[in-house]
Amino acid sequence: MILPRFTLRTILAVTTVAALFFVLIGAGYRGQQWAWGAAIGVLSLAVVALVHASAFGVVWCFAKVATRRSSNSSRLSAATEASP
Repeated sequence: MILPRFTLRTILAVTTVAALFFVLIGAGYRGQQWAWGAAIGVLSLAVVALVHASAFGVVWCFAKVATRRSSNSSRLSAATEASP
């Protein structure tokens, strides 16, 4: 399957949240200071989520490399001990 399945409820919820966010940005563009603050706050949450996701990805890659190395070294040591 190329595209994942989304329910109508999910699509409507995402559309509503996006519409509210862009209304917030529009109010900020028209000069409302509170709207700029709220929009920057929401965007900063998105940036923090991306930073955390990228940090998780880096740590996960290092963990995969470390487990491969330890499994390869344990196989090598087991093969060395088993040889006469």
